[in-house]
Amino acid sequence: MPPRSVLFEQNRDELVNAADIERGGYHAGNRRGEPTFFRLPSLSIGEVVIEPGALRSHREVAAAMVEAKKEVKRILGGNLFIDHRRRQA
Repeated sequence: MPPRSVLFEQNRDELVNAADIERGGYHAGNRRGEPTFFRLPSLSIGEVVIEPGALRSHREVAAAMVEAKKEVKRILGGNLFIDHRRRQA
């Protein structure tokens, strides 16, 4: 089975205008109503592998998840980033 990000893009392309796919995005009003170019939506997943006892609190888990999210969003398009770094208690 293809990765979820590939499945997402395949299904997305069935719903998006072919010209917008060629351009890599579409023009629409932003939250203020100003005309803006938006890239096509993509699915990016940040995953953190944490050994039992490696982190001391839910705050440390949340911080690790934020790092993974930032890393995957730096890559254009749909991606999966898995953080395998060892965490110290």
